[in-house]
Amino acid sequence: MAFASNTFTDVDEGRYYTDAVQWAADNGVTTGTSATTFSPENAVTRAQNVTFAYRYDQNVVQPALDNITTDVITAQTTADGAQTAADVLGERVDAPGQRVALLQWWQETITVGNSPFGVAFDGTHIWTANYSDSTVSKIVAATGAVAATIDVGNEPRGVAFDGTHIWTANNGDNSVSKIPVG
Repeated sequence: MAFASNTFTDVDEGRYYTDAVQWAADNGVTTGTSATTFSPENAVTRAQNVTFAYRYDQNVVQPALDNITTDVITAQTTADGAQTAADVLGERVDAPGQRVALLQWWQETITVGNSPFGVAFDGTHIWTANYSDSTVSKIVAATGAVAATIDVGNEPRGVAFDGTHIWTANNGDNSVSKIPVG
């Protein structure tokens, strides 16, 4: 990122720190050692470092978090409205345009493999890694029925969904397993 001009007379164009110093000045992280100097060759004092961190938090991080909070509140309000409409149909909406079957059996206990360790949801199935028997259980979310038990690497300790595949982290043989969802 290149800046059009430099705030400080002692920060020469083209130096490795030029853009970073200008960004910090533009974003209120630094005001320099005077109105016209930054003193780039001087060591940063503990007080200056704390000031940089505080101003970075106040002028960069907090406004970004405020934007995220606003976005989350807006998304939640939109999702709540969609959920209300979907409840009438007996379905759940987790993302715009995506419907997921309600987990009608949530009070029940589902028997899976030995030592279940980690859970992932792919929109249709719930997956759990079974540590002691080196398998993954695939559970139909709408009914709670175990649809499949799949052998994976030794001692799976985690399970994740990436949008296309289920992945397990296999502790016993230092490997990962990829399972197609379809």
